[in-house]
Amino acid sequence: MITTKLPAGLFNDNTTELFSANDRGYCLFDGAAQSTKNMPSSIKNAVVQFYKNRFGAERAYESMGNFTEDDKIEQCIKCMFANFDNTPDFDALGNITPEVVACSKRGKCKHEGVGCLPTVGIDKLSPAQKRVAMLCYKSGKEIAEALFISTNTVKRHLSDAMHITGAKNSRELIRLIDQSTVN
Repeated sequence: MITTKLPAGLFNDNTTELFSANDRGYCLFDGAAQSTKNMPSSIKNAVVQFYKNRFGAERAYESMGNFTEDDKIEQCIKCMFANFDNTPDFDALGNITPEVVACSKRGKCKHEGVGCLPTVGIDKLSPAQKRVAMLCYKSGKEIAEALFISTNTVKRHLSDAMHITGAKNSRELIRLIDQSTVN
């Protein structure tokens, strides 16, 4: 049997996929792709709340020449959510998951890591942290058994890997590692 993962926001499932196309921000919600100006106010408000809660992000977007709310929303989408990756950027529970976006300005933008997530290469992790991080989709006990280490060591390496990468949880760590190995 072949299974296909359909994009978030394609059905009325209270999920949203934000993405960028032709240098414009869009959302896929309730089965329709909508531009920044036409997206539902609930999504606009969630994006505004997201960038206002990220220290320095709003100021970064303003210094890029985005002064209206719609311009800042669009910039936030381009910098934090641009990938059309079939993973909901807003899930049904209201959780927001930004993503590392490939950008031609990487390494040159003075707002890197503020207006966007910094690129995270697994090369910044120690060999032991890499081994544990690559298995973080499993339980701590399963990782410990697979690597012949204690569960306390697994916890320490996962904690260190999340600190180094800036991931807030295992799900985000998986996404950052996947994206850093693809980019």
